Amino acid sequence: MLAAGLDPTDAQALARQWGVNRQLSWKVAKVIQIHDPYMALQHLPGNEGLGIILKKAEQLGVEASVLAQVRRAADAFDQLIETHCGDRAVFDIMGSGQSPMEQARQQQENLRKQFFLGASSIWGAQSRVNYVSWFVSPSAQAGSEASHVDLVNIKAWIGFRRLRENLSWVMSRQMSRHDSGDQMSVPAEALDPRASASVPLLIDFCPDPMPEFTLREEGDRTTVSLAPGPVGNAGQISCLFGKVLRHMPHVRSEADQFSRFMCYLNVPSEVAIFDLFVHRSMAEMMPPSVTLSSQIEVHEPDAERSRLPLHEPLIELGVPSPAPLTLEVPRHAELMELVMTRMGWSSDEFIGFRLRMNYPPLPAALVMRYELPGG
Repeated sequence: MLAAGLDPTDAQALARQWGVNRQLSWKVAKVIQIHDPYMALQHLPGNEGLGIILKKAEQLGVEASVLAQVRRAADAFDQLIETHCGDRAVFDIMGSGQSPMEQARQQQENLRKQFFLGASSIWGAQSRVNYVSWFVSPSAQAGSEASHVDLVNIKAWIGFRRLRENLSWVMSRQMSRHDSGDQMSVPAEALDPRASASVPLLIDFCPDPMPEFTLREEGDRTTVSLAPGPVGNAGQISCLFGKVLRHMPHVRSEADQFSRFMCYLNVPSEVAIFDLFVHRSMAEMMPPSVTLSSQIEVHEPDAERSRLPLHEPLIELGVPSPAPLTLEVPRHAELMELVMTRMGWSSDEFIGFRLRMNYPPLPAALVMRYELPGG
């Protein structure tokens, strides 16, 4: 453009003076002006568009050496894609992690949205919201040293619907593990005393009549599945589970260096919301680290090879009094109050952290963890 006497900062210079269409002119201006190389390449015209520009430049007398240089650069770019990626779509995926955080986050979210639609079709189910929250406080039995803690876990499917007949879906799994991946034997109780420990539903937050569930126990693992039911909006449900784990060890040992909390991503969802609330006496261990891990190797969520790209930020919620605004989860403030009342806690004694992810991948898990205090 400089060789032709055009202003490269003018997005419509090519359209006005060379007669090319406005979209092509805008793309060229973007390539020139964007400083991030990956984002600039998102706007690079294809071979047909580039050919139009080069033909017009040749007609208007731009030097042959300049045109040849552009063609060599375009050929080199095509060769790079063919050698390392195979096609442009794969190049975009491989390059998305090279952009600054916000651009990479948006690119990954766009790809995950496509995956959400495909996975919903393949698996035959989807949920509007996958919500998980964990609460950690010094155990009532352990005194003030906090060598043990009491935990509460809330798991919610909001707007879950089947898209295919005769579909059963796992709604909840109860299992705890050491850092090594070995199972821990941890008795749990239902947060709602009217529910069973094996199917710890929060009855006041579930539909009436209650959906039918099946229960399967394998060793120390309990799996709760939603039985087949109506398809589409007619069978749409929201189910919440709540469990309490009391007197859990909370001190560094040979078997455990970290306290780890999971949000399992095992149903196509429009959004996942993952909260961790810890007692303020544990503030020095905060903030937690957060990772996104593949669950293809389910016993090694912390293995480096299991890590997936995560560009969403961890948000510090501060003291959850009043409860943080969470429009995606109906009656969220009531849910927080239920936890505090049932456990005899006060919300102003906690600090909270949240990670929100649109169209999360699956099978995967969001993991928050912090280093345990020394013994």
